[in-house]
Amino acid sequence: MSFTDLQPGSTYVYKLQTKFAGLEVETETIPEIEVHTPEAVYTPINPMITKTADNTWAIDWSGQLEAHKGNARVHVVLTKGDKLQWFSLPASRLRYSFPICSWNEDPYVFYAIENAAGTSPYIFVRDEAEFVKNKPATPATITIKNLPDHLGHSLSWTGPSNDRTCPGRYVYKIERTDWATPALNKVYRTSWGGSTFLDVEPGKTYGYRVSAIDDDLYTGEFSSWMNVTTPQLPTTPNVPVVTNNGADIVINWEEHTKADDHLQKIHLALVRPTGHLDVKEFPRTTTHFTLSVSPSDIGIQLYFATETNAGQSGFVHIPVEHHFSPAPPQGLSVELDEHVLSHHITWDCAWNSVSVEVNYRVKQWAKLDDDKVVIAHFDTGNNHFVYPNVLPGVQYIYKVRTIVNGIASNYTSPVEAFVVQEPSFDTLPRVTCKGNLLSIRWNKAKLLMVPRISKVNILVTDNKWREFKTIPFEQGVFQMKTNWCYSRKMKIFFGLSNAAGHSRYLKLGVPTF
Repeated sequence: MSFTDLQPGSTYVYKLQTKFAGLEVETETIPEIEVHTPEAVYTPINPMITKTADNTWAIDWSGQLEAHKGNARVHVVLTKGDKLQWFSLPASRLRYSFPICSWNEDPYVFYAIENAAGTSPYIFVRDEAEFVKNKPATPATITIKNLPDHLGHSLSWTGPSNDRTCPGRYVYKIERTDWATPALNKVYRTSWGGSTFLDVEPGKTYGYRVSAIDDDLYTGEFSSWMNVTTPQLPTTPNVPVVTNNGADIVINWEEHTKADDHLQKIHLALVRPTGHLDVKEFPRTTTHFTLSVSPSDIGIQLYFATETNAGQSGFVHIPVEHHFSPAPPQGLSVELDEHVLSHHITWDCAWNSVSVEVNYRVKQWAKLDDDKVVIAHFDTGNNHFVYPNVLPGVQYIYKVRTIVNGIASNYTSPVEAFVVQEPSFDTLPRVTCKGNLLSIRWNKAKLLMVPRISKVNILVTDNKWREFKTIPFEQGVFQMKTNWCYSRKMKIFFGLSNAAGHSRYLKLGVPTF
């Protein structure tokens, strides 16, 4: 059975006696039981409350262990505004830690004790005069680095708390200095364990240090300075290394990446012979680019640039034209057209099958008194060229080179053209008369020359009359009847013609008896 009509702080004695049918029955003696009721609940003594550095508070009543003797539980109430939290804990626990992440500002703390006699009044615990505060710890493991994709710094640290599920309990104070102008320090605040800074300039060294501030504005010690240098604005780079392995052109920029830790990207611009611009981008981990040598790329232009977080450099021209030079033409020959006195120059057209713009340049010299004199250059898209009106008595020399997409090959070996001369006389014609038949004969073999002699001009006169005849050179003989065959008044003049012109006239002797 239960007894509730008790008084706090009293001693009660209980004795058990047996009855049967309303009569007392002798039984063995049962000892009396003495019970002391708890003292009346008193107003408790303030426990110790501690604000730790990890977003928790701790309430400690271990110093009141004797005062709590016989008490079953303690009660803790947190309240601020319209919000309230209640904890009921065994008194034997002596201490309890509880998070305050959900509180935007420090709550009020009330404390009470409870035993069988009842619950004590609640007392206000959080008294600023007795509130034990821990100074926020100095942030540790600070890391500062340049951003990978643009100009800026990334700063991160650990402690006192970087728990993103529990924001607002600490504010971090970041001090930054530009060591070039240290008087212009800047101060930043953030509630997270890191921050990004974009208001930096290329090529400068900045220092950062961090301290923690709790919500009661208690400020921890600053960390040591951490320095970082932003990349310089890139200047126009040196020309990368270019090698030719026979089938490909290799552009290597490995030395550029070794020399600049800030280098992030490589840009390679290819201007095709068609005018098409192709810009390729490579990460710093790529150190070379291979370009296959093909006829369609003859005349290609290559340009090279680097990029850091601070920006992109200008482009520098990579001279690769000589690696794409076409071969000179083959089979150069020169022939004389005697009819119009011109040179017909021809060569093999090895580039006809290539769908690129191909031209040829003909270079001409004249050899005068053993001196070579450049006369002219001639450009043509064909594999032949006619040079008209060659001059008599001049030795001509020709050579040709190929031009593909504006890139020229070497010249061919020079080829000498035929000498063009006016006719002259190696042997004199032979004049005879038989009766009244005048005969003039010439030796075709002895007079053969280049250009070949085409005509013979003969003038016969006695100063009163004259006979002028033009005879084909190949005929080899001229005959005419005349009564003046042996007359001393008769005069005979002999001349030759070819494509280069007419020889002087030679006066032939008149035959005598």
